[in-house]
Amino acid sequence: MWILAMGESAALYKLLVGDEGASGGSWAVATGAQPLVSPLRPAPDSAAQETAAAEMERRLMRGDRTGALKAATAGGLWGPAMLLARHCGEQCFQEVAKEMAQQCCVHGTPMRSVLLVMGGNPGEVHKPPLEPEAPSEQQALGVGMGVAPVAGDAGASSHMLASWRENLAMLVASHAAMGEEAVITELGDLLWKARGQPVAAHLCYLLSGVALQAYAPGARLCLLGADHIGRPRTYATPFAIQRTELYERIQMLVNPQALLAEFQPYKLVYAQMLAEEGRLVEALKYVGALQQALKGARHAHHKAAVHHAAVLEERLQQRDALLGGNPLAHGGRHSAAGGAGWLGGFARVLDRGITSLMGEEEGDGAAGTHPPVPAAHHAAGAGGMAAAPPQQQVPAAPTPAAPGGSAGAAVSAGGAALRRSQSENDAARQLQQQASSAKSPPGAQ
Repeated sequence: MWILAMGESAALYKLLVGDEGASGGSWAVATGAQPLVSPLRPAPDSAAQETAAAEMERRLMRGDRTGALKAATAGGLWGPAMLLARHCGEQCFQEVAKEMAQQCCVHGTPMRSVLLVMGGNPGEVHKPPLEPEAPSEQQALGVGMGVAPVAGDAGASSHMLASWRENLAMLVASHAAMGEEAVITELGDLLWKARGQPVAAHLCYLLSGVALQAYAPGARLCLLGADHIGRPRTYATPFAIQRTELYERIQMLVNPQALLAEFQPYKLVYAQMLAEEGRLVEALKYVGALQQALKGARHAHHKAAVHHAAVLEERLQQRDALLGGNPLAHGGRHSAAGGAGWLGGFARVLDRGITSLMGEEEGDGAAGTHPPVPAAHHAAGAGGMAAAPPQQQVPAAPTPAAPGGSAGAAVSAGGAALRRSQSENDAARQLQQQASSAKSPPGAQ
């Protein structure tokens, strides 16, 4: 799990929630300043607490520590109760800590979540409440403040997901002794299963230390921001590969040996996308990066990737020689006219090879740990992450008819996305040049 310093935790809170709270951060539509609502349930009246304190004192004087603890918990005297429980064994302490969090805090609030984790009860965080919340408790969850539960939420998710950003920020910043990783990971599972927000789920997975995995129906994280469950044939978009490569680069700045082995086959996919668009120099660079990353690899899976990279590199070099000239003189791009399918039958062979490297194919019968996700694909919505650069919108891919990763389908969709991206960027540069010329004073040329 990522351990964040104070300043980093504050930055994450600002990103998720915003300075004003009420999920007004960049991951949600700002709703303006909202009044703070207490996450605590109403406390017992003072008379009941005084009676409980007197009973606790009498039992302690008699040496009945267990009876004193029961009197303290019954009267809501949680401070003395926690101190007594600490001297009654670890199991007793955890039981009292769980009861305190459940009795004192509104279900689904960040305070309840972190108290359960700190008290050694992480498994209780996502369980639904035994009783329905009162209207005042629903307000503490954000209902009526712009973050109400949506249709499809059920069970624990209807409470946790209403304030998932606040819960995530609290759990990451708490640095609890143990258990928060599993809670954050399960929060990601709920976001994906109940709300169809794979990108929000991926943020939870990254912060809880879930590593990238080879493609499989049960995998949690294949490419950052890519829905490999809802779109198994076209999830490997150019922008998902770019985001993951940026993540890999950040990892390697900290540890040069932190190679994301499961990500390397996707560089072949991206190289093929570039090659289909005539961007041979960039394609060769990606192939070279893959070969360098897997140099000396001993695993058969990696050796196969190196083999496919060498074959693709040879075909790219042959294509470059056939076209003639220095591609750098044309901005590193050859015309794709008449060459959209220049890889020919080799592309089909390469497609099958890369698909096998990306992970399990259709019919492999993977048994994953990820909970079942609704068949219908949902947009990431407010759970979106790392928006694409200006004029570069991720293309909407059709819902596939059958499961199974496919490098060929990814290349086809990715090539179309790269064409649109290049055309939009060229048009943007022309507009900028025209605007600059219009602002230039006469005679400045």
